[in-house]
Amino acid sequence: MTPRMPDTYSDWDATALTAAFRSKVLSVGEALEEHLARLDEFSDLNAIVARQDPKVLIKEAALAQASYRHGSASVLEGVPMTVKDIIAVAGLPLSAGSKLLKSHRASCDAAVVSQMRQGGALVMGKSNCPEFGFGIGCSNDLFGTTSNPLDKNLSPGGSSGGEAANVAAGISLVGIGTDYGGSLRWPAQCTGILAIRPTPGRLSGNGQLIGEGADGLDGNATFPGNSLQGETQVPGFLARSVSDLEKALFEAQRLVRKPAMIGYKPGTSSEIELEAVSIGWSEGENIGIVGEDVATMMGELANSLASDRLGLVHAPDAFAGAREAFDDLRSYEDLSDLRELARSREHELTPAMRNIVQNPPRSREPFAQAKSLARRKR
Repeated sequence: MTPRMPDTYSDWDATALTAAFRSKVLSVGEALEEHLARLDEFSDLNAIVARQDPKVLIKEAALAQASYRHGSASVLEGVPMTVKDIIAVAGLPLSAGSKLLKSHRASCDAAVVSQMRQGGALVMGKSNCPEFGFGIGCSNDLFGTTSNPLDKNLSPGGSSGGEAANVAAGISLVGIGTDYGGSLRWPAQCTGILAIRPTPGRLSGNGQLIGEGADGLDGNATFPGNSLQGETQVPGFLARSVSDLEKALFEAQRLVRKPAMIGYKPGTSSEIELEAVSIGWSEGENIGIVGEDVATMMGELANSLASDRLGLVHAPDAFAGAREAFDDLRSYEDLSDLRELARSREHELTPAMRNIVQNPPRSREPFAQAKSLARRKR
């Protein structure tokens, strides 16, 4: 049966697109052409800061089309993606929105990018973010400000704001971003799309700026293991549907050769034994104010999930003290690689970043106590 396609292309998600490829309603090349046109159409959003060579994309699209023809296509084969500009894509700029790196290019793909490209995804380009991903908006002195497709007078959030804008505008259908303190989830809700923050360790975090290894710039870099950022910042995905998020996470996990997470097992939601699932939910205001309509919706959703098969726990105070513990632990980060990169060039940083690197790092003497408190809260 031929799948019914949405009425307008802008309503498509990756699930609908790959169904069209399989049923021969649409070719990968035709879809690529449409997305390249949308990239031009929405250039005023300033969401894309570096474009992939169209010749490279055309070649990759032909390979993806051959996979469909031979019946060997992966779940996201031929799907247009974009990547946040703190994640390495071989041959493309890797600037992290900073003048310090305005001429820098990645020598290889970050692990998660390599995984998705192995699965046939087409990387259209790199997306804007605040300098080094530090910020809840999407602006920097190198590329300027990204607008929200829902209202160009508003921000798409951050720090994966360029990715959220790309997906919301249909420039790409799946975005690869990062999340340290909400950098996937916050821009997703700002632009009316969805995001998933994978559990730390489920996907490799190699290739994110700025970390250890060849000055943290080679595409293989990892964050220092004893840092909060190294433990908790993860790559993840933005998309238009839960189905797309599931496919992206499944594909990225499927290709991991040596998963870091204990008990790792790639699979889909259809394979989950619901009797083993316990659901906790909270509409508490321990981290931020929750709107009355959101709290009501969360309660209705929780009640709809309640059954004899599922354990359901209402924990309104689940996050009490969590924000304070996070902020305290984060204040001990010494950011040594960033400080070294910026040495004698601090004037090129945005004022917010300049303030961070010029303030001396805190003594790490109380670090163990702060880390223990954070673990208890978690």
